[in-house]
Amino acid sequence: MSRLAVIFPGIGYTADKPLLYYSRKLSERARYEIRTIPFHGFPKKAKGDAEKLRVSCELACKQAADHLKDTDLGSYDDVLFIGKSIGTVAAANIAAHSSPAAHIRLILFTPLEETFSYSFSDAVVFTGSSDPWTGGRKSRIAELCAQRGIPCYVIPDANHSLETANALTDLNNLQHMMTQTDSFIREEQIRRIAYYEQLLDELTTAVSFPEVGENKLSSFRETADALGKYYGSDDWRMDFADDEAGRLPSGLKRGVLSEDGIYNALENYTERTGYRPNQER
Repeated sequence: MSRLAVIFPGIGYTADKPLLYYSRKLSERARYEIRTIPFHGFPKKAKGDAEKLRVSCELACKQAADHLKDTDLGSYDDVLFIGKSIGTVAAANIAAHSSPAAHIRLILFTPLEETFSYSFSDAVVFTGSSDPWTGGRKSRIAELCAQRGIPCYVIPDANHSLETANALTDLNNLQHMMTQTDSFIREEQIRRIAYYEQLLDELTTAVSFPEVGENKLSSFRETADALGKYYGSDDWRMDFADDEAGRLPSGLKRGVLSEDGIYNALENYTERTGYRPNQER
């Protein structure tokens, strides 16, 4: 499967700062291709200046669109947009104007209210209760997320960098945010495992009944091929390793990740039909 993660930095909050750096590392581990939008030329001192903020939003949207204009987002199986501050506006803008086939999910750190002027729903949001860019204690970000059913994590006493006056508190908060970020990234992995688990159940059931004839079994060739391809893929090896390391939800059904689950089903299918799916191992 092909995956793309696009990093949308903020004004002054570059891709090498903690929130974006560790999000990128988590995405890389999940085998996403990484792109970073090279924003530049923002007006200085945009906070609290409505006109400068408007210009900054327009610049971010235009630069992001120019950077991605030759990228077919719909050609990827999964697309992550990871945005910070002004970058969340650009991320939401592109997601809202992309084809539904693009499968875009958004991780939004300290989004501005302007971000919610665009239509999106498959997202997770992190905001600070003392963020001056969104009105501090009067911020509407949590309310705007609730209206769309989007998970919103409000970090107590955190500013626009999602930091407080206490470094140890910040480290604990960062770990919590990255745990939630990792869970959001892994949603695609969980869907993948569930999908192939269903295919394995279908194939196992079909080959387990002697009365199911070869003609009927031949209709399961695509199922067998899909399972064989998955079994021979980096995705399966990553999913298997994560299972061994205890990183998957305890209630997830995952016979597809056993050493012999897919292998035995494919061998039984070959024995019944004479057709051997390509396992590409």
